[in-house]
Amino acid sequence: MLEAAQQKGFGWLIPPTPMPEDTPARDLDLAATRRGPQPLRTFTSALRARAHASRLPATYVYCTRIGLYDSFGSSAARARGHSGWTFHELNATHNPHITMPERLVELLTQDIERSPSS
Repeated sequence: MLEAAQQKGFGWLIPPTPMPEDTPARDLDLAATRRGPQPLRTFTSALRARAHASRLPATYVYCTRIGLYDSFGSSAARARGHSGWTFHELNATHNPHITMPERLVELLTQDIERSPSS
């Protein structure tokens, strides 16, 4: 990631990677028009949540079909070990909203329905 940002992203942008191999052909053109570089700091800057954020329901969906590098493995490990989070794994690449939207919606709907605040 850092190398790609240095070589192709002016040092601060991560160029988009190729679409995952499980992307349906019918979705490639639509997805390509919406992809762009991502700021490197979205991976390197800490997010400071307010105290009340810890009381909100939280779900982590880890896509286990890893592409060029496992950018989310360490985040997934932290989420899996956090008692306040619901953790799911999907046999998908990074775009389950494209490749398996029905299953993704099913998981998130179940979590919302189980949430004490719903």
